[in-house]
Amino acid sequence: MTVRNRRAISRFRTETQHPTIVRMLQVAHCALISHRLVRLVLAGPQLGAFADAEDRHPAVTSTGFDDVVILFFPQPGSERITVPKTSGDGGFARPLDPNVIFREYTVRHLDEAGLVVDVVLHDSGIASDWARQAESGMSIGVVGPRVSRALPRLPKILAIGDATALPSLSRLSESLGDDVEGDVIIVDGGPDLEMPLSAPTRLNIVRARNAAAAHSLLAGMDLDPDRTYAWLAGESGLVTSLRSHLLSARDFAKDHVQCTGYWRI
Repeated sequence: MTVRNRRAISRFRTETQHPTIVRMLQVAHCALISHRLVRLVLAGPQLGAFADAEDRHPAVTSTGFDDVVILFFPQPGSERITVPKTSGDGGFARPLDPNVIFREYTVRHLDEAGLVVDVVLHDSGIASDWARQAESGMSIGVVGPRVSRALPRLPKILAIGDATALPSLSRLSESLGDDVEGDVIIVDGGPDLEMPLSAPTRLNIVRARNAAAAHSLLAGMDLDPDRTYAWLAGESGLVTSLRSHLLSARDFAKDHVQCTGYWRI
């Protein structure tokens, strides 16, 4: 679901545990879980350990709540998927072939059924158009996941994200113990993108209709910066302004705030 910027190709070279390879997977199952959200389950032999002409490759693993993969889509009107050529250092050679179509998404979860990714259906777009028509057996290229950082163990958490952060927020809330308390602010998901969060009973979940409402909610919160870790994700301008507020107005230390811009207006 999370669409990130085109620097993703470069980042994967340095942040994956293994040299970059494109695994060819197939849609095992797809389901519309809200009016604008499609859940894809991707599976296939290359999800596990496999060998090709160049090397042996380990099975896909995903342990971090904000792990991401790059999905490589076929050309519109075709089943042909163009993947980038690899370079000698295990990354992708630049410049990329203009026929390479890719987007970066959060891993919702990974289990015996396959790799699960949630895709938002926009009015138009390569990924949205492909996901609308996705059927079992259709192929897609996958790189990653890139492993995300674990959050420090602090008594309280503050998590704020827009609709693109819903998979990470869901996975984060599911991983928290009952001893963790704090707040989650979901910004402008809209009724078509509402996703229930399985959260500890001491985690307060609220929704803000827009960025201004999120700032208003945050300004009214009684926060303890010494005992709280803040995780912010979504549109770059939004998370940057929230981070600035926490650092300047709420006395958060820089190492108590993690800020990730997924996309830019």
